[in-house]
Amino acid sequence: MNRIAKETEKQLHELLKSCPPPEPDTERRKTYLARLTAAAEEMDYLRQESFFQRILSTGTSFSGWTWAAHIVLLLLFYTSAFSEDHSLLTAISLGLAPGLVLLLLYELSKTFGNHMWEMESVCRYNLPQLFFLRLTLLGSMDFVVLILCLVVFRMTGGLLWQFAVYTLLPFFLLSSFCLFLLRRLGSRCHPAGLVAAVLLAEFLWIPFTEIFQRIQSTLGDRILNSCVCTATLAALIFFLGNAVFLCRKKHYDPADSMQPEY
Repeated sequence: MNRIAKETEKQLHELLKSCPPPEPDTERRKTYLARLTAAAEEMDYLRQESFFQRILSTGTSFSGWTWAAHIVLLLLFYTSAFSEDHSLLTAISLGLAPGLVLLLLYELSKTFGNHMWEMESVCRYNLPQLFFLRLTLLGSMDFVVLILCLVVFRMTGGLLWQFAVYTLLPFFLLSSFCLFLLRRLGSRCHPAGLVAAVLLAEFLWIPFTEIFQRIQSTLGDRILNSCVCTATLAALIFFLGNAVFLCRKKHYDPADSMQPEY
């Protein structure tokens, strides 16, 4: 049996030697490559999208109640602003910041809550790009709500520093805190824990509002406005810095906590 196999193998070698492979035709090869390249360029499965189109396509992945909740928060603020109960307006102003932050946190943390971050990391728009698009869209919506609330607050005779202390400062600080937790915890973060952290941080912020009132009574409006503007600008820069770091990090494995961030 081995002798037959050896003879068969020998015959195959002789047959292959008697039929040498054809010489490649360089011109024909170039023609085929040109055809394939032209066909690949005509495919639209990776069509180019403008930044505005990418933003709109990202917005379609958000829950409908997220947009409805923004409108509800705006209506609650409007109703409380024109009511005679000033304590209600103060409560709504203090609750506006954590409400907007929780909506932002809900949409960003779905990547980890639904265990989709590994798949999104290798998509056409990878995870850092998706975080950037989501932050851009949700942040723009939050800023629109804040500006409209500020206009209503000023129409009812409210002071600018009060709105900054009650709403703007806690919004920027809480958002920065949440983005920091998402960046550090990543796939290990739990939505319930993040919500509890936001509510606890807002509860701890309430006593700080009295500090600004003491500054007004002691040093006057000019010093108070300078302090509030400086603190708000610093909180905004802190928020933007955490957003940049979140949009740069690509991996969220639990082992990454011991590795340098990118």
